[in-house]
Amino acid sequence: MRKANVAKMLADFADDQAERGSGVRFFKVPVGKTYVRLLPPRGSDDEDTSFIVRGGTHWLNEQSIACPLLIGAAKSCFLCNRVAELRASSDSADKREAADLAVRRRYYANIILPNDPEAGIQVWEFGPQVAEQIYQYIGDGEYGDISDPDEGYDLIVERTGEGKKSRYRIRCRKSPSALPQEIRDQIEDDPEALHDLRTLRPIFSNEEMEELYAGSRDEYGDEEPAPPKYRVAPSKPRWIHDEEELEDDEEDEERPPAR
Repeated sequence: MRKANVAKMLADFADDQAERGSGVRFFKVPVGKTYVRLLPPRGSDDEDTSFIVRGGTHWLNEQSIACPLLIGAAKSCFLCNRVAELRASSDSADKREAADLAVRRRYYANIILPNDPEAGIQVWEFGPQVAEQIYQYIGDGEYGDISDPDEGYDLIVERTGEGKKSRYRIRCRKSPSALPQEIRDQIEDDPEALHDLRTLRPIFSNEEMEELYAGSRDEYGDEEPAPPKYRVAPSKPRWIHDEEELEDDEEDEERPPAR
């Protein structure tokens, strides 16, 4: 049976990561108060009409791997299936590995900064802590489609703390407003002005993910890695993460502890 060339796969993937978001500017929320406007969906009426796209990532061998299932690029994900198998095991090492490998939920949106429209269209990547607050407004009949180009709402994003101590408070401005004319013109004139949020990260097939996973297992051989340290309440099994713990820093994906 042939062996996977894991070194080449990882090198190719590193190249893909370097090209990730080519031409895309990613927005990082600064400490303090920032005004953000979510932009309308990309594409025509018969395409996806979501202005927030849900996705997720797995951490494998110090690499961030997009989950094809969550992003809607496939009907299954080898790594998600593997996590389910590991969680069903009675072995504590398998449960620790499941926690490391579990998908971290992420969300993506095209945005502008209303107070600085010249900064152009950017992509905001955030986690459940922010998403939950935004969706509360979307589900509120008083606000609804906050991305509407004519009667949408700016978000007031307040960040306190740094790194994993970051906390975010999201509010909508009380009054609706239209998008700046220069942004409207840019979107209408250029079909690619709004970034395709489903292709920000390269997608691996199940076969490729399986080979990468096998390669990462070979790296450790028979030596069992030291158990990671999790910040989990004592009443919960140590392999279950709190979503908020995973997303304390909404701007940087939480990497599993080093093995």
